[in-house]
Amino acid sequence: MSGLDHRLADSSSVFRFHGAPNTWTGLGAGGLAGSLHSVQVHLDAVAASKLSEALFANAAILVEGTTDKAVLEGLAEKSSVTSLLSRGITVADVGGKSNIMLAHAILTELGVPCCTMFDGDRDGGDIMRARGKAADKIAEKVAKDIADNRKLLTYLEADVEDFPDTVAHARYAVLEDTLEPLLNSQWTGWDDEARAVVAEGLATGKKNALVYFITARRMTTPPPRFLLDVLRHAQNLTI
Repeated sequence: MSGLDHRLADSSSVFRFHGAPNTWTGLGAGGLAGSLHSVQVHLDAVAASKLSEALFANAAILVEGTTDKAVLEGLAEKSSVTSLLSRGITVADVGGKSNIMLAHAILTELGVPCCTMFDGDRDGGDIMRARGKAADKIAEKVAKDIADNRKLLTYLEADVEDFPDTVAHARYAVLEDTLEPLLNSQWTGWDDEARAVVAEGLATGKKNALVYFITARRMTTPPPRFLLDVLRHAQNLTI
């Protein structure tokens, strides 16, 4: 591999590399610190498990999880105007925020244009506090969320913040917390429709990705502008 020039950040510094096989620190749940690995070391496993479709796509949207993928795909294929499939664009679930940088670097190196949508997790500490979690666990969670956000924003060459606001830029989109609050507050009738999908036996479990996909397809009210912007920016990658 050659020509790759991305900024990869840990808690204290930013690393720059140009494709040399031994100059990229490992990407894991604990950050970039650790033994050195190359994109080549990770390529087979990541590509086979998370990027199998994206490798052959015209462009890709990288998301954290299955429900994010389901909502975007369900919404996109409601109309030819928002369709991703017709443009050869795939939505790839990379299995968490900590995997976005590696997936993005691999696709970029292979010439597949990509953007990403991820959670800022602003309310994570408050949710844990409401559930009666210990103060040290809450502090640990908040510190990790801040570190993850700052690393990813640095990698994307964006303004670095602890907890960014909800915004959809051309190369990345971030939710201030997670997708669920946005759906419930900005897509009128979302929760009722999701309950109806489950009640009708079309899918089981409210957090099931299939529930999100079917609900997004069945919604008749205007979707959140944020989601439409994510789809539009992805489409622009193929122009």
